[in-house]
Amino acid sequence: MDASLYQQNRKKLLEQLTNLKSIYEDIKYRDSAFFNELPQETSQRFALLDRDISRLRNPNLTIAFVGGFSAGKSSLINAFLGRYLLPESTEVTTAVPTYVKSSSDEEYAKVFYLNINEIEALDGLYRKEIAETFRVPQLENAPVHELLERVQPMAQEGRGSRLLANFQLFLEKRKTYEFGDERYIENCSIEKMQHLVRDESQAIFLERVEVFIKSTDIPQDVILVDLPGVSVPNPRHRQVTFRFVNQDAHAIIFILMATRLFDRDEMEIMEKIRAGESQLNRKTFWVLNRWDSLTSQQQKSSLANFQEKMREFAIPDDYNFFTTNALHGLLAQLSSKEEMPCDPKLIQHLSDYKELLDTRYEGKHKVALQESQIAFLRDSVLEFLQDDLRRVTLETTVGNVEQNFCQPILNYLRSQKDADESMIQGELQQSEKEEARRLTTELMSQRKREFEDSFRSIRDRVANARSTMFTDQAQAKELEDSLKKEIKNGDLTDAYKVYTRIISDNYLRKYPYYFEIEINVVDNLNQLLKKRFLEIAREQVTNVVEDLVKEINNRLEELYSDVKYDLTVSSGFRELMQDIANRFQSKVDGVVMERAARLDELLVYRGSKISPLFGGGNEILTGLEKAARMQSQHINNPAEAIRPEDMTARTNQIRATLEKHYIDKTNEFRKEVAEAVWSIVIAQMQELEKEVKEAMNTRYRSILEQVKSKQASDEFAHRRSSITSRTSRFRTAIEKIHEVSIQMRSGLQSTSN
Repeated sequence: MDASLYQQNRKKLLEQLTNLKSIYEDIKYRDSAFFNELPQETSQRFALLDRDISRLRNPNLTIAFVGGFSAGKSSLINAFLGRYLLPESTEVTTAVPTYVKSSSDEEYAKVFYLNINEIEALDGLYRKEIAETFRVPQLENAPVHELLERVQPMAQEGRGSRLLANFQLFLEKRKTYEFGDERYIENCSIEKMQHLVRDESQAIFLERVEVFIKSTDIPQDVILVDLPGVSVPNPRHRQVTFRFVNQDAHAIIFILMATRLFDRDEMEIMEKIRAGESQLNRKTFWVLNRWDSLTSQQQKSSLANFQEKMREFAIPDDYNFFTTNALHGLLAQLSSKEEMPCDPKLIQHLSDYKELLDTRYEGKHKVALQESQIAFLRDSVLEFLQDDLRRVTLETTVGNVEQNFCQPILNYLRSQKDADESMIQGELQQSEKEEARRLTTELMSQRKREFEDSFRSIRDRVANARSTMFTDQAQAKELEDSLKKEIKNGDLTDAYKVYTRIISDNYLRKYPYYFEIEINVVDNLNQLLKKRFLEIAREQVTNVVEDLVKEINNRLEELYSDVKYDLTVSSGFRELMQDIANRFQSKVDGVVMERAARLDELLVYRGSKISPLFGGGNEILTGLEKAARMQSQHINNPAEAIRPEDMTARTNQIRATLEKHYIDKTNEFRKEVAEAVWSIVIAQMQELEKEVKEAMNTRYRSILEQVKSKQASDEFAHRRSSITSRTSRFRTAIEKIHEVSIQMRSGLQSTSN
């Protein structure tokens, strides 16, 4: 493919890739959530579209010479060109990115210097790498003297020491170097360029070098690029190498030292050039340099190791593979033309070469060149540059885009579109029902837990109050004082007054009366006691019920809000809560009266098995029995008048008995009532909790289901609309991407015809 046809197809393909990028950015912007959920690896593959666009935007084709330190990159380029052009160096510090271009005019070089902003950025890169290398991240932004004082003792031979030495050189030379805001570009002779690149103090501030040479072999649109190895201590040059092989290179010549295949630096490069490349074997030349320095056995072993690595990297077997001795190939050509190199390193190598010329190459430079395999490599590469590079670049680009972008994004879009359409047609409706059920169940469970917590909290307070009910000192003393007062001189314990109330007609005295007065006395006291206890119990229970009603009503307000204040729900619960106080009071009154009945039975009523007169084994009954015997015959004789003084002894006996024993009995009564009251209160709370839950499971849940169904419907209406819109967008994107993919393939086929 000639250059003009390539440029036409390059521009057309660039337009198609830009169109794909636009489609992708639009749909990613509109459906960011979908793309954010894709695997990171997939997103990274999509991002490779930018790399292929970047390559196509460059009208020139770049051939990158890459390899580890001292693999022979510069020697190979020089030998490839048949001249000394790039300085030879075994110093890792002097590597500078160098671009070699064909020129029809005079030969010269352009030297690009770093501007002030790039110098500042390089300073930051040095600091970051030193901090990482010596594991002192806290010192990355520390003052220079503090950073150096800390790491200098730790520097050892190897990468760390070279990096530190290079940084110190950078700092020293920076003091006297003049930098501008704009990049300084110097046009100079090739000889001066060689001197600048060899000078470590100069090379550290070079951004890149471009060399223009007269060559009829290298196409005008092809650039040879000598890249620094990744082991160079200049972090900026290392970044350039990684970025170039991953983003910019259209083809690669990978130089490996045959004596140490794929060291750490070369493995790093390999990972970069493999990323997302569909036809790496077609655009890469693998060169095992210094091959003839190995013995036959070593060559077999090295070749086997290389082939094993290719299999590990999943490189197809039809890769381009060469074995060379680039240095001897270069020296053979220079010696044949009697050109004396001015490079100190090359002069030293020339001396070694001459010593081997007779023993290894029959004393002939032609044989040395032939043995170096440089001519074979050059012919193969030049044939590739002239005939295949442009077509391979286009085919590789299309292959990369289809492999890394079109196929995966179409698969994801189609899969999601099909899933969305299926959901709209049936699954969404089922999901809506399930969502309504889920919302209802979750809120029901939450509200029940809240009610349970409220009831439990109040029950706990009631349980804690058991030991304190009726223990209020003021209340207890007031009750005890009133009873004592009544017993001591009250009408209720005056036998005569009690008698006159009972015997209102003298005629009734003909009937026997033994224990009636005493019974009436105790009964009246019990009535007084029951009345006061009812008042106290009601007062304390009322406080509990008020707290309960307040707490439950607050919870019910949340339920009313849940169902949008539906009247059937609110009226039902209000009806349930309306008579709570009376319910609790009725139950409390009942338990007080039940315990009072026991007191009556104990103090007043007797069983059928009693002692001959009134005995019952009770101190109060015994005392009252004694009182009952006094003047009983006189009372039952209607012929005799009853006077107050006739009842004095009886009154005294009644009061003495009650003063001694009645208060103790009332204290026992108080304890029994307190325990029974709180038990019935807790039981009523449990009953109320049960009724509330039953109402929640019926009235509340029924209306809540309607509310949540409406909520789910509203949410799913938006979701349905959103999914429908996304389906439409995805369908359109699929059609556009598919159409562009067909256009790319069609364009390739037209170039092959």
